[in-house]
Amino acid sequence: MTNKKIIHKEIVWAQGRKKSEEPKYTWWSGGTSCAKLGGVTISNCGKYNDSDVDGSVKITAHTRDGESYWKHLDIPLDNIDEFCQAVNEVRDFALAKRDNKTK
Repeated sequence: MTNKKIIHKEIVWAQGRKKSEEPKYTWWSGGTSCAKLGGVTISNCGKYNDSDVDGSVKITAHTRDGESYWKHLDIPLDNIDEFCQAVNEVRDFALAKRDNKTK
């Protein structure tokens, strides 16, 4: 979903409660709770009241019941490049480890 003020991009790898979907889920842990993670929605978020952070990118978890509005994290706009670089580095490392095990 996009409009002139908000953008939402969904990445979904599992959804629903069907037995065939179960193996596709990963995990989300937020403190004392833990849930099956079937995807994320990435969207923009403006400045919060009483915050020095001038906007952020919000990552919202998808559980078996879909998007979970109470399970999310916000990354400040000026740290997004660093976040993406770290994600890519970890992905590349994990792929290299996986590929070395299969040979």
